[in-house]
Amino acid sequence: MNLRPMAMCSVIGLEMYHFEIYLEDIVMKKILLTLTGLFLFPLALMAAGQQVVDIDIEGMSCKFCAHSVQKNLTKLPYVEKALVNIDTKKAHIVIAKDQKANVEELKDKITGSGFTPVKVTIGSIN
Repeated sequence: MNLRPMAMCSVIGLEMYHFEIYLEDIVMKKILLTLTGLFLFPLALMAAGQQVVDIDIEGMSCKFCAHSVQKNLTKLPYVEKALVNIDTKKAHIVIAKDQKANVEELKDKITGSGFTPVKVTIGSIN
């Protein structure tokens, strides 16, 4: 941004300034903001909260099935809470703070319980 005297007020001796913003300045600012945003966005997601994993499960037919899967998932050291719903046939797993989910290990626990993990969705909570 450049400042240049635009006019002189002869009565009180003040200079008025005209602000010139060049197109290059605007483009450069947009590029810098975009690059900064791209760098900070993943960091913001990581700091947003705990990791949550939802897994669709095939083969469960009763409450005991869901309880078995839930019990096996909560044995993992990084699992803070696991809820398995027989009606939706999904496991909702909350990972402990500052921990990361091992999706393959979660799927192995479900398979080890006698069921089939199908779709895995990873998200976060605040």
